[in-house]
Amino acid sequence: MYSPSLFLLSVIALLQLTACDVQTERQTAKTSLPPVILEKMGYLGASKLDEASGLQASFSYSGDFFVHNDEGEPLLYVIDGNGDDLGEIFIYPAKNKDWEDLTSVPVDDDRWLVAGDIGDNRSKRKYITLYFIKEPRPDKDGRYS
Repeated sequence: MYSPSLFLLSVIALLQLTACDVQTERQTAKTSLPPVILEKMGYLGASKLDEASGLQASFSYSGDFFVHNDEGEPLLYVIDGNGDDLGEIFIYPAKNKDWEDLTSVPVDDDRWLVAGDIGDNRSKRKYITLYFIKEPRPDKDGRYS
């Protein structure tokens, strides 16, 4: 389940990515499309999350979301629907060369996260890596570590 506020953040991010294309199409087609209005809805509270690249809603804990940086430390950050920091999980012995996405898959009666180290901006990689991680659970205070 997606939180309405995180859903809006996702929609706004997509609109930001396509705003230039919409403007170009509008000029080319000479249509009367309404202007795109962007509104900031919040901030990501995880201070180390500076290049968010993947996002997956928790299947076990409604309102919690797993997200990671594009490269650097092999960490999963956990945020709530408002972007507030709920902790981080170090994935050992993983490496984060260029993590691009995150998904969730069923395994027996559990859910597992799959982090895809699949980025290859210069087409030089000889292989890619998928990291399978049992979906972390928060402690009694709702924090992940």
